[in-house]
Amino acid sequence: MTGRAGTPPGPEGPRGVRIVPIDPGRPGSLGAWFAPIAASGRADWPAEPGWALHERAALLAQPGVMTHLLAIAAEGRETLGSSQVRLPLREDTATADIEVWVAPAHRGRGIGRALLGHAERVAYEHGRRIVSGSTDVPLGSPEAARRAAFARAAGYAPVLDEERHALALPVDPGLLDSLESAARPHAEGYRFAGWAGRCPARSCRSHSPRVPARARGRARRATAG
Repeated sequence: MTGRAGTPPGPEGPRGVRIVPIDPGRPGSLGAWFAPIAASGRADWPAEPGWALHERAALLAQPGVMTHLLAIAAEGRETLGSSQVRLPLREDTATADIEVWVAPAHRGRGIGRALLGHAERVAYEHGRRIVSGSTDVPLGSPEAARRAAFARAAGYAPVLDEERHALALPVDPGLLDSLESAARPHAEGYRFAGWAGRCPARSCRSHSPRVPARARGRARRATAG
C-alpha cells in the first residue's frame, strides 16, 4: 500500500491507550515491542514458525542505510500494538515505510489507526512525503480483507500483491509430475544453467550489457560490505 504523508491526524488513540516511542537499546523495550508482532504472526500463520526476536533485532541494525523508529500502544503495563517507521538514508529519502501490528485480542478498538497516525506524524516530521506499508496474511482470508479495508480507509491505495506457494516435503512424485506438466507449456525457450565459482564468460557477456551502469555500481557497493 502507498500513500502521501499529509497533515498529521488528531488524537492518538482510544481512552487509556498511550502511544509511546521506544528505544530498542533500553533493556526490555524491544521485547515489549515484539510481543504484538509475535502474537499477530501466531494468529495469522498458525502453521508457520514466525519471526524470532533476534531476527527482528538484526533487521534494526542498519547504521547509515536505514533509520528505524519504533513505538508501542500501551494500556497500563500491557503492550497492545506496535509500529515501525523505516527511513531510507541513501536513496528514496522522500519516502518512509510503515508497519503496524495489533495483538489479535485488541483489534477493532482503534489501536491500529492510532499507531498509524503516530507513524505518519513521525514520517512527516522527518521530511518524508510518500509513505508505503505492507501486510503479510493468507490471500483471500477474512483478515486480508479487513486489512485492505483498513488501509483504504486511511487513504492508502494497493499497488502490489505477492503470492507465495509452499510445497511440503517430501513431495509425492506424482505431484511433481503434474506440476511439471502444468508448467511445461509456459517454459518454451528457457533452459537451466549452473556453475561453481566465477560466472562463465559466455554468461557474463549475455547478461551484463543489459544492466545499466548505475545499477551495476549499486550492486558493487552493496556486496562490498
